[in-house]
Amino acid sequence: MSLTKKGSAWELAQSWYILLAFTGFFSWAAFLYIGIRTNQRKWWGMGIVYFLPFAVLFFYGAQHGSGSWQMNTFAPIWLVSIVATIVHAFLVRKEFLLRLAAHAELKWKANQDLKNSIELQYDVDLDDPLHKRKRNPQPAPTSETAAGSNTVKRNATDSDMVK
Repeated sequence: MSLTKKGSAWELAQSWYILLAFTGFFSWAAFLYIGIRTNQRKWWGMGIVYFLPFAVLFFYGAQHGSGSWQMNTFAPIWLVSIVATIVHAFLVRKEFLLRLAAHAELKWKANQDLKNSIELQYDVDLDDPLHKRKRNPQPAPTSETAAGSNTVKRNATDSDMVK
């Protein structure tokens, strides 16, 4: 059963970030990705936290060799962080998908509002491939409607109004 109205296939496609968690070297990138996609600081912050053991092991531990105390200390910490990333990625999946669907809905509504505004401004139907006018254009206001019924009908753009 799907969590969103977008369906199970969409949800599965959006859950690809979980595969990053299984990579080890890029497990931290899963949380950077979902944090950026949903604008959630807590997740990209966790991506940075999960990156730190990898960075320390890769840059600091590699300089001292495989038998050093630095490598023996940071390698298990990195492995634990990989397991934590995998578990955490599954735990946040539901919230991520709901937030992503909500962002998509807001974006769609904003696009519809912009489209409606443009259609009203230019009096066109953007869904029609030929962009035909939506309604008959309104005639220019006459001086009769502006000054009263005792005037001669002329366009409001005429500068010489006759009474």
